Amino acid sequence: MSEEGAKLQYEKMQLERILVDVRKQELDVRTYITGAHSTIRAITAIKNGESSSSMISLGAGVMVKANIQTDSTLLMFVGGETAIEMSIDTATSYLETQISEKNATLNNIVAFQKNATDRLNFVNDSLNKLIESEGHSSGN
Repeated sequence: MSEEGAKLQYEKMQLERILVDVRKQELDVRTYITGAHSTIRAITAIKNGESSSSMISLGAGVMVKANIQTDSTLLMFVGGETAIEMSIDTATSYLETQISEKNATLNNIVAFQKNATDRLNFVNDSLNKLIESEGHSSGN
C-alpha cells in the first residue's frame, strides 16, 4: 500500500476509535438524562402525596422500605461526593438545570459525532478509490 494509503488507513483507525469513545459519551449523557427525568417524576409523586413509601439504599446492596413525608428534604449529590440538603422544589429545579446542561452537551456530542462520521465516510471513499486505482495501475 502506498504512503497515502497508509495515512488514510491510520486516519480511519483513529476516527473509528474516536467514534467508539463518542458513542460511549453519548450513551452516558442519555442515561443521565433518562435517570434525572425518572427522579423528577418520583420526587414530584412524593410531593403530591402519590407515593409515600420507597425503597432506600443503605449500602452494600441492602435496601429498606421507608415512608417518606411530603414535606421531606432530599440530599442531592452535586459532585465530588458532596451532598446538599434541598427541598423537593429546589431539587427538582436543580435536576431540570442539569438536564438542560446535559441536553446542550448531548447536542455538541451528536454534532461532533456527525462530523467524525462524515470524515470517516470520506476517508473510506478515498481508500476505496486509492485501492481501485492502485489495482488498475498494477496491470489489471
